[in-house]
Amino acid sequence: MTLELLVANAVIFVAAVLQAATGIGFAMVAVPLLALINLAWIPAPMLICNIVLSVILMSRGRAALDPTEGPPLVVGLTLGTFAGAGVLTLFDERWLGVSIGAIIVVAVTASLATPPIRINRPRLLAGATLGGATGIISAMHGPPLVLLYQRERPEKVRATMAGVFIFGSLLALGSLWLAGFLGWEQIWRGLILLPGVALGYLVGRALGGRMTPGAVRYAMLGVSGAAGLALLIKSL
Repeated sequence: MTLELLVANAVIFVAAVLQAATGIGFAMVAVPLLALINLAWIPAPMLICNIVLSVILMSRGRAALDPTEGPPLVVGLTLGTFAGAGVLTLFDERWLGVSIGAIIVVAVTASLATPPIRINRPRLLAGATLGGATGIISAMHGPPLVLLYQRERPEKVRATMAGVFIFGSLLALGSLWLAGFLGWEQIWRGLILLPGVALGYLVGRALGGRMTPGAVRYAMLGVSGAAGLALLIKSL
């Protein structure tokens, strides 16, 4: 467990650096790599890490939020979370790995192939609904919304994604608890990953502005896609 914990914290550290510096990348990098280590790190422990990191980032960037985007995001996340909770009860561990790997591969492919998309209320609602479903299944709320926000200003992306992750992760944890998927073991696993979150945030904040957004985006997508494909193959 000691070696596994160190490796898991290293994964969280790298993902937190990306999130703190650019506003994207935390779950898309961390989830497939953690799932390759041990599926017990998904989804509740990752959601706990997501909440802590997002609260810190939100406190820095509230001014960049667009208040008109809040209502469709909240409604969509709520609808998607409850739909995803129903789907999650049908999965065994093997199919959880398949679903996480497939979500990552589809998200990476779509992100590379999709041209810039204009943000509007219907698209926000659709993206947030999909994000709520993928969030409770795999601890990844971001992939559907990254397609909308991937070319927005970094400060807006950081603040908006932080708000999405806080609300969506709290909602997902509550739903997991009601469905019987959240206990003290999952909470403890989340807490022992927080050193990686804290250190990654500090490094990412120091690097913010020094990392080329395009290079970071392609690096994040490359790591995510490779890990997602490996997890998919392993789980089949």
